[in-house]
Amino acid sequence: MDQAGRQLFDTKGELIGVIVGAGYERKKFGTDWLLIETVSGRRTLVPADRIGESGERLVLPYPKGYVDTGPVLEGDAPLTPAGERLLRLHWGIGGAGPNSQCMTGCGLCMANKRFEHRRQSE
Repeated sequence: MDQAGRQLFDTKGELIGVIVGAGYERKKFGTDWLLIETVSGRRTLVPADRIGESGERLVLPYPKGYVDTGPVLEGDAPLTPAGERLLRLHWGIGGAGPNSQCMTGCGLCMANKRFEHRRQSE
């Protein structure tokens, strides 16, 4: 997914940030990550496969505030296994999320439900 330079929005239409480029490809968990720079200037990775389109907009099915609380990337250092684990936990990939000990109705669970619903309707 070459989307560098495109804006990324949440499901409410709020601007999350701009996609900087491919961030990290990790086939073990089937997730490619895109590097984004948020409106607040933070740099973080988001799961590329969760990004959908709404008209001409790219949409991530998570609230803007949730993206802002994600792990921050420091400099150009490669992603460590611990860093990847934090990302997967934050985004509910690979053992985290709706079936974990998460509170029912949290933002992550709701975003994962929207993602699954979107995938099933395609």
